[in-house]
Amino acid sequence: EGYHFTKEALQKNDKYNDKIIDWLHANKKVSSISAHTVEEIKNYAGKFNHVIVSPVFKSISKKNSYDWDFQELKKMFTDHRSQITKYKGDPSTVNCELFAVGGIDLDKIEKIKEMHFDGFGLLGALWKNPEIAIEKFKTIISYDSRLTTHDS
Repeated sequence: EGYHFTKEALQKNDKYNDKIIDWLHANKKVSSISAHTVEEIKNYAGKFNHVIVSPVFKSISKKNSYDWDFQELKKMFTDHRSQITKYKGDPSTVNCELFAVGGIDLDKIEKIKEMHFDGFGLLGALWKNPEIAIEKFKTIISYDSRLTTHDS
């Protein structure tokens, strides 16, 4: 339970965002936002509980595509994790998880893990072939659970 901030809501409520975010966190509710650039990820990580990086790969459901530097993302996420550990217990720092969305399929999961994302969202990988969606979902979940996280 929580609130996903859209870019429009974030800009429109600029004076109240921090109060809303503080209230959400004080009441153990999740705050999330989507990020489409490295700068946005840097600005949102540590402020929101979930940062949804989108689209990471070419996507059938996302119109825009971004030219991510995957090595830069990996380094940034590694640095981000050390910052969370360093400031753990500081009430002004929020435990933040980074999720990959857009173009995610079985062949991309290992790359996502290598970049140190905390998780990923699926959409097109399932609904582009609805007749096999359940089997594909089970395969992806099974494959994902065999991969180690945050190693490198």
